[in-house]
Amino acid sequence: MYLILDFVHKLLSETVQPSDVCVDATCGNGNDTIHLAGLVGPGGKVYAFDIQEEAINHTKALCKEFKNIIYILDSHEYINNYISEQIKAVVFNLGYLPKGNKEITTTSSTTLKTIESLLPRVISESLMIIIVVYPGHPEGKKESETLQSFLRDLDKHQYLITKYENFNRDLSPYVLTISQTKRR
Repeated sequence: MYLILDFVHKLLSETVQPSDVCVDATCGNGNDTIHLAGLVGPGGKVYAFDIQEEAINHTKALCKEFKNIIYILDSHEYINNYISEQIKAVVFNLGYLPKGNKEITTTSSTTLKTIESLLPRVISESLMIIIVVYPGHPEGKKESETLQSFLRDLDKHQYLITKYENFNRDLSPYVLTISQTKRR
């Protein structure tokens, strides 16, 4: 049995190859960024997004030995303004910065806008999108409901949507994934 974040890192390890391009859409304290940077190696690239300078600084400090990370102090909703390359994986950890200001959170509107903008890449590039959802706070609950409603209605012949959750713990974080129905 895997803890939620361990499960995310296992999925990334099974998907990402050296020289791939990946995105940490909410770099926070850098745990996903450092994992991705190690997976893609020196020939790959990781784009680390966050709207908080504090998060970017935490991630830079954790990942200081890696030269394959591009830090972007901006919302992930503008991902397509920054990245035209083929992306192998995008990971989101929604909510607020751990040990940070709990009033600054991801929002359902920007998260949904980002997901919608990435969907063509899922089909055309075999992109894997991994979303860790935290429904235990008001905006997280709204994001959870919005995402599940939207993803449930996607074409099942094009997209495979999975959910990994702690069944007996209400409001605990869970993982949603979006991938092609048939892997190339």
